[in-house]
Parts: sequence; structure tokens; C-alpha cells
Amino acid sequence: MKRTTMKKAAILVTTVAVVLVGVLAVAQPDHPERNPQAVAAEAAFFDALNRDPSRRDAAVRELYDALRADPRDARTNLWIGMAHFWIAAEGDRADPSHLADLIVARHFLSRAAELDPRDTRIPSWLCSAEHAVALAEGNAAAAAAAEARLVEAARADPTFHSVALAIMRWNLPRDSEGFTEALDTLRNAATADEADTSGVNMPRWPHNVEGFCLAAAQYELRAGQTRRAAVLLNFAQEQPSFNTWPFRALAERTMDDLPGLAARYADDDPTNDPPLVVGPRSGVSCRVCHQGP
Repeated sequence: MKRTTMKKAAILVTTVAVVLVGVLAVAQPDHPERNPQAVAAEAAFFDALNRDPSRRDAAVRELYDALRADPRDARTNLWIGMAHFWIAAEGDRADPSHLADLIVARHFLSRAAELDPRDTRIPSWLCSAEHAVALAEGNAAAAAAAEARLVEAARADPTFHSVALAIMRWNLPRDSEGFTEALDTLRNAATADEADTSGVNMPRWPHNVEGFCLAAAQYELRAGQTRRAAVLLNFAQEQPSFNTWPFRALAERTMDDLPGLAARYADDDPTNDPPLVVGPRSGVSCRVCHQGP
């Protein structure tokens, strides 16, 4: 792939899995003016996500207070869902509360989608929560249905949904159709309009570019494409914000060992594979793009 094309890929949205929360301000159908308590709670949530994760629990309490004041505020429902999804995404999956957080996230994300059906970003998070809950419950049919809905969303808007699909498919065999489709979706996202603010660094997602580049580079390494990975990581390092990125060391370590990492991904021992940085085993899957200096 030409360098210019890879540069386009590098500036696309990264949403996590679980996790990537970068959002645009959208009007609500029946809430042209929001309750000030809801606005303040939203600000508290992003203060925790962007600046100080230790404030997350306090922000969640504010969001629930705002919900009691106005239970039909779509964005309050969305942020409560995203807060629980963040907790689950970066938490210990062996903890019994992990599944509880996913179930709560699924409920509020579903509620947000009902209250504001125009918000086409929600499938990235809702389908991911539904898929995770279904797998935990041993419901293969429900997991497949959630995955199919995310695939449909990614085909309609690869810019926003490609990373969520990539997270969902990360552990599939490298030569599987599902893994290949996820990788292709990431690459197809390179056709996005560079004016799309979901694909650049913004105050609420200050290291979107760097996080996407690292995640996409890991995907390329699993596919054996070290040169593609290097282009992505070089582009991340060229960003003015790279030096203030709290997780720059992850990208630097990856760049320093591209052949070694590709070999580890290619061998028969999955236990030596570094986790996808935006995936549930990394411990920083949301903050890698959203936490500022």
C-alpha cells in the first residue's frame, strides 16, 4: 500500500471496544435543551476519561443522579452505558462484576438507541456488549446475531465501526475469513473523508490517531505485514501530539520489535501474543485514545 493511503488509514476512528468513546455533539429528538444536571454529568464523565480515571466512580454517580432527574435524556443513558462498558473493557474479566457491568452497559446502550435512533454510532458499542454477554452466557446464536449487526454497520460506515469489528475478530485464526474481513474493513476505512472529526484528534479523543495506528499496526503484524505496520507506526510518531501521549511507550516498543512480534503472532503459542491495545486484555483499551497528558 502506498504511504499516502496508509496515512489515510492512520487517521480513522478508533472506537473501543470495547471501547472507543469519541463522540460528536448530536441533538436529541425530544430534548432540544438538556437538563443542566445532565450536561454537568457528561462533563464529569469526560473529565474522568480524558484526564483522571480515578474520578470515574464519582462521574458514574453524577450520571445516575442526572438519569433520575431526566430518564429520557438519550445522552445520559448513553454515557451510563459507556461508563459500564469502560469498566468492563479495562477490568478483570475473572471478576464476577465484569459480566454485571456488560449487562448494565447493554441495557443503557439499548435504551440510548431507542431514545435517539438517529445516533448511528451506537451499534459499535451495543453490538459489542451484546456479543460479550452472549458469549458469557453460552448463547452462540445471540452472539452471531450481534456480530452480524456489527458487520452490517461496518459495511455502511467503516470509518466509525471498523475498529469495533476488528476487536471482535482479533482472536480468530489469522487465515480465517472473519479475521481477513476485519483487516480489510480497517483498510477500507482509508477511503474516509479526512474532514470527518471522528477520524482525527479532538479534545474528547486527543490521541485518536495514535491509538488507531497502533491497533491497526498490530492487526497488520498478525497478518505478517511488517512494512504496513511500520508505516502506521511512523505516522503515529509524526503526530504533534505523540510526545504527550501517555501510551507512546507501547507504540515505541512495538516499532522496535516488528519482526519479533510478527513471529510471535505467527507461531503456535497464543500465550506469547501481545493483546490488541484496544481490546479487552490490554487494560487501556478506552484510554489509549481518550486519555490526554
